[in-house]
Amino acid sequence: MALLDWIVGVMESITSDSTPSPLNGKPNSLYDVYRDANHIKQRIVDLDYGGKDKDITDKTHVLCNLSTVYRDLVRNGADTISFFGGEYVAGDSPVGNGDPSVGSVEAGSHTAVHRWVGDPTQPNNEDMGNFYSAGYDPVFYIHHSNVDRMWKLWKELGIKGHNEPTDPDWLNASYVFYDENEELVRVYNKDCVNIRKLNYDFIQNSKEVFPWRKSRPARRNKKSQVEPTAPVETVDKIKFPVRLNEILKVKVKRPAVNRSEAAKAKANEVLVIKKIRYDSGRFVKFDVFVNHGRLKIL
Repeated sequence: MALLDWIVGVMESITSDSTPSPLNGKPNSLYDVYRDANHIKQRIVDLDYGGKDKDITDKTHVLCNLSTVYRDLVRNGADTISFFGGEYVAGDSPVGNGDPSVGSVEAGSHTAVHRWVGDPTQPNNEDMGNFYSAGYDPVFYIHHSNVDRMWKLWKELGIKGHNEPTDPDWLNASYVFYDENEELVRVYNKDCVNIRKLNYDFIQNSKEVFPWRKSRPARRNKKSQVEPTAPVETVDKIKFPVRLNEILKVKVKRPAVNRSEAAKAKANEVLVIKKIRYDSGRFVKFDVFVNHGRLKIL
């Protein structure tokens, strides 16, 4: 959370509704006018931001943020595909409706911070809130340094399945950037896997420094399960497509219950919801709640 704290610090010191103070007689290079003015001072960043501020205490907000990091790095990032997202190879079209899934951090706290910082009064939530303009805000580079740090944390948790892709197609994927001399250089994934080769590192991982590691949701209490007051159809009885503009409850049959430890070690149990269509020009966020007791409900 250290770099996220710094994001808030930068925004607090450079408000979007006043002229930035010069530094050593020069324009303040950290200033960006296109930031959410409501998120400048005395605010805790919302790592699960969905477009509206939550009416909760600061203490609860911190606990929610810790749970969100646990969700992105552990619960929703249980294996390579879950963390990195669906596979794309040469010839694939860009991300679109029906394409492979987005990774846990990418879809979660990463996007939430972009939206939280961006200016909602602008047509496209510039700067941080839009792909084309995010790099205009210096906060972008702080934020993505933290995303890289979360990648490192994910690898160092020591959890089975937290492995980077080994396919040559991923290792040899490359991108072209301008260097400090304004010369084009090509960078490969395989050259970025070990950050020590890049001559930098992040603070060392520990349970004391990273309290989110203790933020696993409490185990469910079977006795607290409540039967629904209205009938809930099984997924095969639902007539698709359906609109997600209101709560939708569906019974879903689990492929297996009471799995052995060997079976659990062999494969993760992941609920995947596919073919959700949406307007790619708008931010879309919805939450899935699973009641995995006697009745399986989405």
